[in-house]
Amino acid sequence: MPRRAWIALAAAGACAAAVAVVAMVSCHPPATERATPTGNTRAMPIVDGGAIASDGATASGATAPSTAPSVPARPRPARVKIVIHSVPNKAKVSWGRKLLGETPLTFDRPRDSGPLDLTVRSDGYFPIHARVYTYKNDVLYLKMTKLADRMTLFGAKKELPPETPDGGAPPQPPLAPPAPTAVPSKG
Repeated sequence: MPRRAWIALAAAGACAAAVAVVAMVSCHPPATERATPTGNTRAMPIVDGGAIASDGATASGATAPSTAPSVPARPRPARVKIVIHSVPNKAKVSWGRKLLGETPLTFDRPRDSGPLDLTVRSDGYFPIHARVYTYKNDVLYLKMTKLADRMTLFGAKKELPPETPDGGAPPQPPLAPPAPTAVPSKG
């Protein structure tokens, strides 16, 4: 494409962007004149970059209107509840070497006490290693895979054939005796 065509295309794109900005600004009144859902107009704070200071003042120096009294936040509980479900049920859940119980299992831990690396095992199924966190209540749902269904897992490889005494070398063709060669007679 020639250079002049590129310049014309860039100019057309810039004009389209300018028209879109003008249309957007003209459709929406400034923040200080927006109507509330009841139809009344009230002054809205103009915020620079969306930051409102903790005292209600914005980055530009204006103060935000206080519409509701500040309600103290409820204290978070000191313990969190962890729930573990599995298919099949009655799988054993352990944390390190400590057996926590069988699924479905519910236990609680101190909040923010760090992650728990759990292992879920059941006979005839692959074990599952999972990490749960203690910063909030959590529910863990696990579907275990049967050992017989191993080929359905991502990255599964077929089993190698049994090892042979020759170490897997390809079979050698049988050695045949050398064929007789005709020797020309002198004569």
